[in-house]
Amino acid sequence: MLIRSAVKAGTIFYVGKGTGKRVASHESATRATMKSHKYMWLKHKHKVILEIQDAGYDVVQEIVGRTDDELRAYETESYYITQVGLQNLTNSTYGYRPKTKRSPRHR
Repeated sequence: MLIRSAVKAGTIFYVGKGTGKRVASHESATRATMKSHKYMWLKHKHKVILEIQDAGYDVVQEIVGRTDDELRAYETESYYITQVGLQNLTNSTYGYRPKTKRSPRHR
């Protein structure tokens, strides 16, 4: 697992927990959406990526941590989202919280 942030002009605009090559998935999804002319599928983060690219810049993706513990990855993602402030990001939530496993009730 890795925790990443995407930066626009020195400002973080997205924080997410990813795996494998997911770090570049938002840019590739943006390109694919534009190529297919399905503009209504563009999310706010995709529009920010386009703004950066249209201005002649690259999106900088920084890996800020690595862990094999999925819960720790989610906690770290939520921490960074809280620190930067959801209102300052293109994230739609404060992060995913996995459901805890519940043991069956014994009577």
